[in-house]
Amino acid sequence: MADKNSDAQAVTGTRDWIKHTIELPLSEEVLSIGFGCKMTGNAKAWFDDFEVRIDGVVLE
Repeated sequence: MADKNSDAQAVTGTRDWIKHTIELPLSEEVLSIGFGCKMTGNAKAWFDDFEVRIDGVVLE
């Protein structure tokens, strides 16, 4: 099992759109991938053009 987050890129306050990416090496034994959004306090998040890619190929 592997885990990676974007805590180092934490966004605070009202902001314009920002592109965020997370890269994690995967082995051929991977059977599933899970992801989520971690937020603290009272907040809202909007996502646009969300993509998951493996080796540069977008999963559909």
